[in-house]
Amino acid sequence: MSGFTSIVLAAGMGTRMRSDFPKVLHPLCGVPMIEHVIDALTQAGAARIVVVVGHRAEHVQATVGDRVEYVYQAEQKGTGHAVMQTAGLLQGTKGPILITYGDAPLYRPETFRDFVAAHVESGAAGSILTAIVDDATGYGRIVRSAEGQFVRVVEQRDATPEEAAIREFNTGTYCIQGDKLFEGLAALTPDNAQGEYYLPDVLTWLKKRGLSVRIQVLDDADEARGINDRKQLAEAEAIMRQRIREYWMERGVTIVDPATTWIDKSVQIGQDTILFPGTLLEGDTVVGRRCRIGPFACVRSARIGDDSVIDRSNVEDVDLPAGSAVGPGTHHSIGPSQARCAWLFARANQQ
Repeated sequence: MSGFTSIVLAAGMGTRMRSDFPKVLHPLCGVPMIEHVIDALTQAGAARIVVVVGHRAEHVQATVGDRVEYVYQAEQKGTGHAVMQTAGLLQGTKGPILITYGDAPLYRPETFRDFVAAHVESGAAGSILTAIVDDATGYGRIVRSAEGQFVRVVEQRDATPEEAAIREFNTGTYCIQGDKLFEGLAALTPDNAQGEYYLPDVLTWLKKRGLSVRIQVLDDADEARGINDRKQLAEAEAIMRQRIREYWMERGVTIVDPATTWIDKSVQIGQDTILFPGTLLEGDTVVGRRCRIGPFACVRSARIGDDSVIDRSNVEDVDLPAGSAVGPGTHHSIGPSQARCAWLFARANQQ
């Protein structure tokens, strides 16, 4: 499904991160987490992306740039209130609008694409993406009818003990027809324990009017992980790094010890290259074919030509021609014309 509109919620304070930086700008595998979300939406076919910003909005806008549109949420009054801020840009949209969070960077493009496509094919007014886990503490629970149909989302603070025991939770990702979304938003009230405008209440509003609301359950609950603190950031980082390693191994790159090899999302690696233990590839690094990197090598924002060897060295912001050899103990951040001298210089200093 291509050509849909998306809203990314990124106005939160992120107080549990205990940081001077906006939460959505904390890096995950070398890329700000919100950019993972925007990249996934773009690859899924989003034609228009509107980001709701608030806390340190200018930093978010400066980082993400003009690839998206922005609206500002001055006060934090809930997810429904955040989406209301997009009315000036999106009211009148009749097609599907996908809504998700800027601090949920593990969604795959195909998850968004399939979710929107299934929503459109079903003819539903609204769809909600859910996941099932052993312990859903902290998340809104999905209340279904006896027939398994959507009834409502109940937030943790509003849940009865029976509702709190439900294992299916709201991921915070929705797909709602544009005209129905803004009608439902206009009907929201902050009648709940937190005194906020809950976006899921739009789905309840649709249901009460006899319109179809469908539930789609995620196959991989890890995709729905939101990041609220440093521990969750580290957990998400581990998941993303493993995905990246698997991606390159499937494309002909040998990784001798995956547990000690870190590869940023933006890195490119040629076929038949071998990465030895303790290798870090960071930034916009491009590694050619048939290279040998490591052990214990750090390559940052460098271009490494085919058939090159980087052994126990730091290589940064350089362009190494094919067949280069950088030897042990070298910190190499010089121009490409000097690349072939680095290994000999390092060896001479060791003798």
